[in-house]
Amino acid sequence: MDGHDEQFAVRTAGCILMGRVRGAGPAVMLLHDAGMDRAVFDDEVIPLVDAGFRVAVPDLRGHGRSRPSATSPSAEVLERDVLAIMDELGMDRAALVGQALGGTIAQGLAREHPERVSALAVLGAAWNADRPVRSGPRAPEILGRVLPRCPTGRAALRRLADSASTTRRGRALALRSLAALPAGRLRRTLAVVDEELGADPDRRVAAPTLLVCGAADDAGVLASMRRWAAHDGLALHEVPCAGHLVTVDAPDEVTGLLLGFLTGALTGPERV
Repeated sequence: MDGHDEQFAVRTAGCILMGRVRGAGPAVMLLHDAGMDRAVFDDEVIPLVDAGFRVAVPDLRGHGRSRPSATSPSAEVLERDVLAIMDELGMDRAALVGQALGGTIAQGLAREHPERVSALAVLGAAWNADRPVRSGPRAPEILGRVLPRCPTGRAALRRLADSASTTRRGRALALRSLAALPAGRLRRTLAVVDEELGADPDRRVAAPTLLVCGAADDAGVLASMRRWAAHDGLALHEVPCAGHLVTVDAPDEVTGLLLGFLTGALTGPERV
């Protein structure tokens, strides 16, 4: 594989993991949220490639083109999936950029396999060592309260999509991705977040770490990231007017933060 612009397909644990890898240079892996697909990073990929990074963007198990998934998702399975992709692409180490569920997976890998993670950027994901109190109409509440009253589920999915983004484009992307999921997939995948919450808060991530959250994201997630930042002495970048899909709602600001962070983190030991 020359690493410049290729599709990849990695067969593992009952699933074919699909994605794309572009560029040459230090490895970066972009991991999307539950219910979404790799399109949430469309605005960030090309600038990262142009800046000299090799960027891999997979669809997580059971999402996008990564089908079928015979194995129910768990944190361990999803983390093994990321390692399998890295192995297939010849990435001994990679900077992990994870949005929401992707950030949960990335945190777990950074703690369990620090030798494989060169840097960690978490976008709109609760601290794994925390259990945030959810305050808004986020996914677990919607799935529990609304779906049983909606025979088709379409109204519930639209409400969930509307809560994910502050922009028309983001809401449309969320609705398209959510509607394409097999029945029950979102509920099972979201359970991974609860599975991962509760890690030892004193077991800090060794890799340089960037924290980003939309200012209009769920208040519980935002509060959790603030606690993480305070506990580990990190800066939390709160992006104005952006919601849960911060990469879509504020692509220029997020791209700028990622470029500055990754350029520094992959050439020096500083934390941001």
